[in-house]
Amino acid sequence: MRCCFCKPPLHLEMKCAIIGSPVLGKIPPTALSGGVKTLIWVKFEPEKVFNVSTCGDNCAKWLHWISSAWRF
Repeated sequence: MRCCFCKPPLHLEMKCAIIGSPVLGKIPPTALSGGVKTLIWVKFEPEKVFNVSTCGDNCAKWLHWISSAWRF
């Protein structure tokens, strides 16, 4: 299954709870930061509410990118 969370060249491939990236290699979900996990949830579960104030400053750009794709 392919996940298009980011624009090319970073496509993530998720298999058996391991995230495979052509740039970073294989990453277990436990190695992801809390901010990255929250961004993934925000992207794929838009009907839920998340506390994004706990994300780091580096997540602001990606929150803006995700929210700009939504139509209210």
